[in-house]
Amino acid sequence: MSPDPARCFATLIAGEIGARADQVAAAVDLLDGKATVPFVARYRKEATGGLDDTQLRTLSERLVCLREMDRHRMAFLGSIRASRKLTAELETALARAVTKAELEDISLPSNVKRRTRAMIARENGLAPLADAIRADRMADPAALSAAFLTGVVPDTMAALVGARDILAKTLPEDAALLGRLHTHMEKAILVFARNLKDLLLAAPAGGKTTMGLDPGIRSGVKVAVVDGTGRLLDTATVCPFRPKNDLRGAQAALAGLIRKHGVTLISIGNGTSSREPEKMVADLLALLPGPAPKPFPM
Repeated sequence: MSPDPARCFATLIAGEIGARADQVAAAVDLLDGKATVPFVARYRKEATGGLDDTQLRTLSERLVCLREMDRHRMAFLGSIRASRKLTAELETALARAVTKAELEDISLPSNVKRRTRAMIARENGLAPLADAIRADRMADPAALSAAFLTGVVPDTMAALVGARDILAKTLPEDAALLGRLHTHMEKAILVFARNLKDLLLAAPAGGKTTMGLDPGIRSGVKVAVVDGTGRLLDTATVCPFRPKNDLRGAQAALAGLIRKHGVTLISIGNGTSSREPEKMVADLLALLPGPAPKPFPM
């Protein structure tokens, strides 16, 4: 494992963002040189082979995570090596780990431990009982415990408590089991995230045809019309303010879109240039015959 894994991570990140390893390596060099993501995206496209802002942000975040992972990996290796419990198999497993949780799961059994109730239960010969209980879910634990009663384990309750202590200690140190649990969870979270995204992106005013205005003075006001399902119906750019000052043309264009698509709501972006478009729309709505669309604040 390299002390500076940036180059080693290039192939991995490249696959995640749909780029080449040399593009990622070039971007890493720029970011390590204190260049910001927006700066690289806008002014260093020739160096990165055209990586866009989204790719660069993902690259930057993943690079931080992977480097942090490497630091944890080296720390775990040092700790386990110092305890003289490092094996070739364990070192390989640590090298292949791709998350911090996986590193922790793999290294747990090798951590230096204080004397615990589970250790005492093992010393009292109850490890086979714990294994038998875990292996056969249909078996009666009390019946199994009868074969393990001794002078230090006087009754069934003492045997079962000892077996429980062993299982409570070993199950959280089972890397394979924890990996399956993490996969089941890291999936539950994805389902929750998708549901939350759908909820947050749901139409706040319901299924109505809506006209959205993005205020702009010099570059014009950007207009989009969507139907009740969010499907894009039409777009336009109007220039009611300086330098063109085409107020009447802009209002005529908006009125045409309203009639064409049956717009029932108008939403205007809330920004530094929003007051002028708000007045323009208010004046237009006052002139429209029949039921006019209602303003909807963003």
